[in-house]
Amino acid sequence: MTSGSYLTELNCKKGIERFKIYAQHHNKFYKRTSSNWQFYFYLKAANGHIISISKPHDSVLSRDQAIDWVKKFCSKQS
Repeated sequence: MTSGSYLTELNCKKGIERFKIYAQHHNKFYKRTSSNWQFYFYLKAANGHIISISKPHDSVLSRDQAIDWVKKFCSKQS
């Protein structure tokens, strides 16, 4: 996952916490396919801003497993 850059460490930490919260909601993940048939997803905040974008995956299954892993990891970190 990649995100935007932060100017301060405090803002970065706030971004991580926001990511953990939104990652626990399935409807915040948006699945997409690139023009060269790579599968990826992004996590979007309630205000419509994209919080983070995944790396490209070779299959839908791989992408969906990555989403499940992110949700599981974030639920343990909360």
